[in-house]
Amino acid sequence: LGAQVMKDAPNAIIVSGNGTVFEQKLGDQQAGKGLPLSVKVTSNTVANGLRTVVMTRPLKGLTSEHFTFSLTEPSIKYINAIGRGATFAYHKSRAASVVSRWRSGQTWTSLRR
Repeated sequence: LGAQVMKDAPNAIIVSGNGTVFEQKLGDQQAGKGLPLSVKVTSNTVANGLRTVVMTRPLKGLTSEHFTFSLTEPSIKYINAIGRGATFAYHKSRAASVVSRWRSGQTWTSLRR
């Protein structure tokens, strides 16, 4: 979260192939180090071979190494990757992206680019 490349040392929320959720502070082309879990998984399902995990967490990061969401920033940078197997290891594909959001009254709307 909050980065476009691993060398920015982002807070990553990772879902392994068996559905285990954990967090890492990524290193420059390295797995980095584990962080205390800051998310609460509310749903973890598999349908037609596709895993969907829904989670919540506070806006403020659990520690200084966790990402803190801003109510004033209109976008959130992130990187995503798909692994080669069920365990945390080098990815087979990756991409950088941005979620743009805007507020209308009390409602937030997001759009992934």
